[in-house]
Amino acid sequence: MNFFDFFIIFIVGICFLFSFYKGMVREVFSLLGYLCGYILAIDHYEDIASYLQSMISQEIMHRVSEFAVVFTVLKVIVALFIFLTVKIIFELLGRLIRKGVERTAVLSFPDRLVGGILGGLKGLIIVAIIIFPLSLFDGVYETISKESVI
Repeated sequence: MNFFDFFIIFIVGICFLFSFYKGMVREVFSLLGYLCGYILAIDHYEDIASYLQSMISQEIMHRVSEFAVVFTVLKVIVALFIFLTVKIIFELLGRLIRKGVERTAVLSFPDRLVGGILGGLKGLIIVAIIIFPLSLFDGVYETISKESVI
């Protein structure tokens, strides 16, 4: 086993432990929050940024020499705001439902176990996202994964 193997085990293990602690319900709501937040941010950030731009007076726009840059930054801020707001709402819903599951002793451990498995899968996806760009460079992936057991 080499450093590459320990890196993969560490990432997957940490994701498993965090998700085991959180449980399946919170993990599913967390993943849904990422997905819905991303979709809503992509779909609506330009509309909201344009609306906010229309609220800014022409006098202020003339004072700002590079309004295009300011408008681009405004778009990024709006997209982040939408994403984070949706993510937080889903996190709160997940916590609320998780509290109900914790009260039933029968469902608590299976919820945590399935949450841990989902976390392990999330860890594998994170590792794949990290490794994919390395495979685009000649010889880098082969060098790193040489003598790898995993």
